[in-house]
Amino acid sequence: MANKEQHWNRLIDVIEWLDTTPNHFAIEVGMVRAENIYHIKNMEFGISTEFADRVVSHYPEISRTWLLTGVGSMLAAEANSGMNIPYYTEDITDILPSIESAEVSGYANLPFAPKCDLIACVSHVSNNAENSKQLFLQYADISQIDTKKEYILHTYRKVIWCSVLNVEGGILHLEDNKTGSELKLEREAIKQAWLVVAKLDINKNY
Repeated sequence: MANKEQHWNRLIDVIEWLDTTPNHFAIEVGMVRAENIYHIKNMEFGISTEFADRVVSHYPEISRTWLLTGVGSMLAAEANSGMNIPYYTEDITDILPSIESAEVSGYANLPFAPKCDLIACVSHVSNNAENSKQLFLQYADISQIDTKKEYILHTYRKVIWCSVLNVEGGILHLEDNKTGSELKLEREAIKQAWLVVAKLDINKNY
C-alpha cells in the first residue's frame, strides 16, 4: 500500500488525540496482538479497510476517509456539522495524485446512498460531446479488486476510470471508460483503488 509512512502519521495522530498509548489503543479496537500496530509504524503494511472499520466502529468521531487516505479532517464532526463525505468538483483523474493536499469543495451527508468515502466528478466523451458524471467512491483493498465492477485506479503512471473485465493472477484486464480501449495492468502497479458504488449524470445545461 502506498504512503505507508503517512499511514502511521495519521494513526499516531489518532492515538495522541485519544490521549492513550499504542498498546491500549490496539486493545480498545479489538486487536489480538498490539504489535500489529507497530507493523504499521515499521511500514511493513499500511492501514487496511478492515482496520479502519475497526477504529471507526469504536471511535465514530474519527473519519474513515481521512484515516485511509488523509483526505478531509480527522474528526468527522469537523466536516461541517456531520456532513462528512468529502466531495470535489474537479475531475478525480486530475486531482487523485495529490488529493491529500487538494482543497475539498465541501462535505455531504447522504444516508440514502451506498456507503462511500469520497464523491468526485469525472468527464468523458459520449456522442461527440463532453459529459460529466459524479462518482461515489469507496476506498478498496487492491488485493480485492473484482470483475464486472468499475474502479478509479491510481497507478504509478496515471489515474484510470475503468471497468474490470477479467482478472488473471496478478494481471487485470480493463476497459478504459473514457476512451473505450482495452488494456492490461499489473496489480503491483496500482497505488490506490477506489470502487465506484454509484454514479450520477451531471447535466451542465442547468
